[in-house]
This record gives sequence, C-alpha cells and structure tokens, in this order.
Amino acid sequence: ITLTCGEVLGFTVDSLDYTNGETGACEISGSVPGTLTGTFDECGGSQTITWEFTDDCGRTINHTQTITIEPAPQAQFINPPGSIALSCDEAQNFTVNDLSYTNNETGVCEISGSVPGTPAGSFDECGGTQTITWTFTDDCGRTITHTQSITIDPAPPAQFINPPGSITLSCD
Repeated sequence: ITLTCGEVLGFTVDSLDYTNGETGACEISGSVPGTLTGTFDECGGSQTITWEFTDDCGRTINHTQTITIEPAPQAQFINPPGSIALSCDEAQNFTVNDLSYTNNETGVCEISGSVPGTPAGSFDECGGTQTITWTFTDDCGRTITHTQSITIDPAPPAQFINPPGSITLSCD
C-alpha cells in the first residue's frame, strides 16, 4: 500500500488471521501479530509488516506487506509580503524580517521554521528599486522562494530655506 506521511502516523499493525479450512482435530486456525520494520521521515520511506506462523507440524507460512510512505507536503511561506512602494525616507529605515514557512503537518511529517531575507538593489535621492528574496530548501531537496519588489520613490526636490524677498534699493 501507499500512505501519505500524515496517514502513516495513525497507522496500526493488526494481527493476521490464518486457517487451513478444516474442522475439529484437523483444524489449524488463529491469528498472529505482525512485525513492523523500516523507517520514514518527512521525505518519505518504506516499511514492511511481516506475519509469520509455524504450526505444530513445523510448517511455516508468512506474508509480507510493503508500505510506501510518500513525502510530507512541501512547506509554503506564511503570508509572504507583496510588492510595495516606499518613500526615500521610509526606505532608509526599512528592516528585512524573517519569513515563516510550514507544511501544516505534525510530528515527523512537520516542516516549519523561518528564514532571513536577502536584500538586493540600491536607491539614492533619485529613487531606485530593491528586492528581498527568501529561500528555503527542505531536507528532501525541495526549494521554495518568495521575492518582494520594493520601489523607492525619489526624495522630494530641495527648496531654498528662507530665501530673501525682492527689495528696492536707492542708488546710495
């Protein structure tokens, strides 16, 4: 069978019934517990359940079930920021925050945490653009990336401070 990472967390190994279809003194019937082996993690894996029974005559029967475990869902960023425009002054004080991610699973199937953003680009008094990129690669080799674009508006034009007003002077 194939199970998702989340399904295998609630999976139980049942006993397996056996019989030879006879009755009375010739009957051989009962149940035997299974033995679970193998491993899995958030990247998937495989396990086997083996049931084995040996009767009083020394005859052994066995059955093996293979369980393929699919990888947990890939994580996604939580509320990634959209593109924004900032004034020149706002851009000087802008801070890059970590961005959280999760796959909304639990236990061994959980993939969650946060990553820092990497800023790129430049601006000056004439404006500019920057990007912030957050990238996360899980233990399964799957990568998620989010990029925020930031447009920085030019600074307001300079103005003279207390410019002198027009005056009329005499020749002297």
